[in-house]
Amino acid sequence: MTAFNRSVAVVIGINDYEHFPALSSAVSDAKAIGQVLEAQHGYEIRPLLNEQATRVGWKALFERELLNLDEADRLLVYFAGHGIAEDTGDRPEGYLVFREGQQAHDQRQTLLPMRDLNDDLARVRCSHVLLVLDCCFAGSFRWAASSVRGGQEPCIAGRRLHRYEYKRCVGSKAAQVLTSSAADEKAFDEVGGMLIGRRGMVGGHSPFAAALMDGLRGAADMCGPDGQRDGIITATELQMHIGRAIGPITRQTPQLWALPQHDKGEFVFWPDGAEMVAHLVDDPVLDAAANPWRGADAYEDDPQREGLLFGREDEIEALTGLLDAEPAEGLIAVIGASGAGKTSLINGGLAPRLKAAGGWQVLGPIRPGATPMKSLAECLGALHEEAPRALLVLDALDGVFTRGCPRAEREAFFQALQTSPTTHPTLRIIATVRSDHEARVAALAEQAGLPLRRFIIPAMDAEALRRVVCGPATLRVLYFEPLALIDDLVREVARSPGGLPLLSMRLAEMYLGYLGSHETGRTLRREHLDAVGDIAGWIERRASALYAQADDAQKETIQELMLRMVQSEGGKRSSRRVMDGELRAYVRSKAKVTLAVVNLFVDARLLVRGSVEIDGKAEGYVEPAHDALVRRWSQVTQWLDGARPRLGLQRDLKAAANSWHTSGRTRALLWSRDPRLAQTRALAQKVNALEYEFIRHSRRGRMLRRWL
Repeated sequence: MTAFNRSVAVVIGINDYEHFPALSSAVSDAKAIGQVLEAQHGYEIRPLLNEQATRVGWKALFERELLNLDEADRLLVYFAGHGIAEDTGDRPEGYLVFREGQQAHDQRQTLLPMRDLNDDLARVRCSHVLLVLDCCFAGSFRWAASSVRGGQEPCIAGRRLHRYEYKRCVGSKAAQVLTSSAADEKAFDEVGGMLIGRRGMVGGHSPFAAALMDGLRGAADMCGPDGQRDGIITATELQMHIGRAIGPITRQTPQLWALPQHDKGEFVFWPDGAEMVAHLVDDPVLDAAANPWRGADAYEDDPQREGLLFGREDEIEALTGLLDAEPAEGLIAVIGASGAGKTSLINGGLAPRLKAAGGWQVLGPIRPGATPMKSLAECLGALHEEAPRALLVLDALDGVFTRGCPRAEREAFFQALQTSPTTHPTLRIIATVRSDHEARVAALAEQAGLPLRRFIIPAMDAEALRRVVCGPATLRVLYFEPLALIDDLVREVARSPGGLPLLSMRLAEMYLGYLGSHETGRTLRREHLDAVGDIAGWIERRASALYAQADDAQKETIQELMLRMVQSEGGKRSSRRVMDGELRAYVRSKAKVTLAVVNLFVDARLLVRGSVEIDGKAEGYVEPAHDALVRRWSQVTQWLDGARPRLGLQRDLKAAANSWHTSGRTRALLWSRDPRLAQTRALAQKVNALEYEFIRHSRRGRMLRRWL
């Protein structure tokens, strides 16, 4: 089986420049890489070295031979020489310097703009094209291809390829560029307002070229978890290998980009010289149990879902460092709002990472409830004395306040956590804590003398959310078409307080829709997302289902809760954060209903629970997971229309009550003389505890005035 008819490599190396400083290793780099490609990979080599490496020579070769390659061929172009960059304001303009290139500003036509090189390569009919730029400011090529687009990574390095992955790699168009651009480039000369960078040299070759050759010889064919190689080097693996090889000795950061003409393929090499498929892995079975996304559920330490947690790589690294840090005693509290992914981070990310690294025994997770001491004793009883280090995982530690744990029991539990490392010196303790319970957990830890190290889990940015979409799909050998679908999924939840669980739930449903379509192409398409519905319609259906199942008291509370979460700016409706104090009811029975409703919507991932520091004190809050809950839910629109006559009064009352409370309950701020006091009777049961107190004191003040 042969994937390509011909493999052609143009290797360009220039040491002796007519108008630029000479280089020492560019020619030897190009020759050596050409030799590896020819001897080990069967490439036809077209060298352009020193005096042959002119812009005219490149154009002649391009027109004479490269344009005559057909779709069954592949092309690699390697350039070693000077690269220069001109700062044009918003983006750098990059140039490749051929032998005759001149320095003067009015001689720019002697240089090859990277933009022109990109246009040339777009004319080549080869199904696979790889441009390798071993020159300074090679990263400028990214701007040369103005329509370079992001996509789903076709493979993940560090494991063997699946058969379907390989079929896509070689069977679809690939147009990629691998560059040796520096992360913090330092110029050693400036010519005509343009910067010239430093290529460097290690062992007779540039660091990049040396690592590239090593990778092509087979070092970039990375082993999978089973320790076996698949006999295939992808461009992604090659880029990762080079980055790891040169990172310790240079500031260069090799990068791999897709060009505009790139489709679903990936440039590949076979280090054994012939196309190898014997070591490919069978494609994973796709069924409901293999769903790559967990929906509303957290990722667990489950072999069936190993490696499916994406988007929290930095946090896992940081927590690993915290566990290694001294002093080791105390509790690491991973703090975040509901739906932030705290449990998934620990159970689906950190715990598997520690187990795979070896030297760790992970205990738990314990979910503290009514009897946490019993759970702790059972867990510590499983501790192996020979384990070098152990990690005790407490999931939702705030459960000691919410799951019926007696006060004496939780105090004893925290005291036991404080003394456990004394009995078990290798023990580390980590816990997840919802941010609105952080202050209570911290107070209990302080009372027990238990040191607390806070780790705030940040909200995911768009890039992390993108990995949540693409990473699990790639592991299951699933692909999104069109690629814009990935951006659409991320965009609709980015910057939403509850974006992560909403995204995961929609992806899980989209996958199930794909299974129901009985397609065999392992491709998630827009029609699968359309079947789930847009984010607004999807949220409305979930909210309406909860409302339909609620009893009358809960329905009334849902209505009042939603109306408090709406604000209008410039005629546009948006969501607002409601502090816990605003939700506090003045009747105990109603307080219980409010708490039950909030928990119901939080569990459904439609509301988010969190906390924020106000005047040095943590204050809990609840807010919509997405603006669509209050902007697009038709039920909210109906409630707003029906309540419009009283909403202005209710807003005024809320503001007045807050001002009265924050001023120390100054009598002058009461509505004792305000005509609006009489109108508050229409609000009946729709006021909270503070507003009720404000009304009560205002009425008392009015009565006193009458008596006097």
